[in-house]
Amino acid sequence: MWFSTVLCVSKDNLHSTSHNLIFRPAALNPRAELSMARAAQTARSARPKLLCVDDSREELELRKQFLQMHGYHVRTAADGERALEILKQHRVDVVLLDFQMPGMGGSETAGHIRRLQPNTRIILFSGYLEPIPATAEALFDAVLWKGEPLRLLLSTLERMTNQSAATDQTRSARKPPVGLGGQRPLKRKKAGRSA
Repeated sequence: MWFSTVLCVSKDNLHSTSHNLIFRPAALNPRAELSMARAAQTARSARPKLLCVDDSREELELRKQFLQMHGYHVRTAADGERALEILKQHRVDVVLLDFQMPGMGGSETAGHIRRLQPNTRIILFSGYLEPIPATAEALFDAVLWKGEPLRLLLSTLERMTNQSAATDQTRSARKPPVGLGGQRPLKRKKAGRSA
């Protein structure tokens, strides 16, 4: 059985209604429907689970929509405290974490995440342009800047969510995080950056 919702809007955009439609192919029997439902559930549960943490609600919503379009299951949190509440209830594969936030900052939040879910990958995804202290940087598996192309974010996420369990077990031997082109990010100028 398939369900669909259709939104009907009048020409003058003053009236709209939605209708739920149910399609039931005559050829399917109950066993086939059950099998299809299980396959759909497996596909939904197999999607990589992300937690995006950022104090900018607009950026957070846009990032959530973008990542969902690319097949990720995304939860969001507007600060470090809320992120930790979510992580106490839900396992995630990757946390996309802003560095500079009011209250609990990115490095403090990352330290708590490491204790709550040690195998969760953490990506520092920030517009913070000053050098990140080495002690804080060691908490992150990757460092990406908000100004970098989104395809770099997608490739980093794909690499992290596809890594084997054996890699997770050797987390303590991981290399320091890297930025664009495999190089550690250097101090960035606040003005006059070339695109």
